[in-house]
Amino acid sequence: MKLAPVVALAVVFAIALPGVAQEKDKKEKKTHPGLERLKKLTGTWSAETKEMGATIVTYRVISGDSTVMETIMPGTDHEMVTMYHIDGDDLVLTHYCALGNQPRMKAQKDSKEGTLDFRCTGGSNMKCPTDMHMHALVLTFVDADHINHEWSLMKDGKVDHAVKFELARKKKE
Repeated sequence: MKLAPVVALAVVFAIALPGVAQEKDKKEKKTHPGLERLKKLTGTWSAETKEMGATIVTYRVISGDSTVMETIMPGTDHEMVTMYHIDGDDLVLTHYCALGNQPRMKAQKDSKEGTLDFRCTGGSNMKCPTDMHMHALVLTFVDADHINHEWSLMKDGKVDHAVKFELARKKKE
């Protein structure tokens, strides 16, 4: 048996990981008011939409408190995930869409009070602006238990239509 390399690797990790964690703690964590607001959405939300019927959306804070993961229609064939995080001084997202592409968007600095206004900056598996993709998202924070989404779908170089969700936080039973 060749356990020596495995044991050696385990010893390296055991020695190195506490040092990495301490270095991370020494660094000042970057934050953004928009990301902090998104973190407060943690939980399960629901909406009734014309286009998609009853819709569930979940929010989780992941990756060492640096990312918010939004899952739209979890567990269905049309499940989509959006990851919100900081890039430099910007709040950005990547939307893993049921269309099979991954648009990236950046929050606009001139967003109205109580909103986060994201606009497409590119993406993968799509030719922007000709391929169909989600091109913009406006999140409106109504109150602690209500948030609205307005996703704009781009097709052939112009906005084709918007998909709106009026989400309400599901209360714990």
